[in-house]
Amino acid sequence: MQVVNLSLTIVFVIFAYISLTHTNELLSTQLGKSLLFSIALLWLARTAMQAVFYKLKHWSSVAFLAYFFAGGLLYGIPAIYGT
Repeated sequence: MQVVNLSLTIVFVIFAYISLTHTNELLSTQLGKSLLFSIALLWLARTAMQAVFYKLKHWSSVAFLAYFFAGGLLYGIPAIYGT
């Protein structure tokens, strides 16, 4: 399980790097919009998994749910409305 967690951490760092350094390409190309949409789907799926697997019984589960949903919005809105 540690390898999976480490690998996901690397993937998220790569997503962050691409998002911060190649913003124009993400918003203006079809490949960029596809990547934004895919990342948004990842975060929205993670939001659903949070509710299903952790049942939102603790305040931290609700906080993580809000965090993951915000990630979905932060990538989803530019994917749909970006120019």
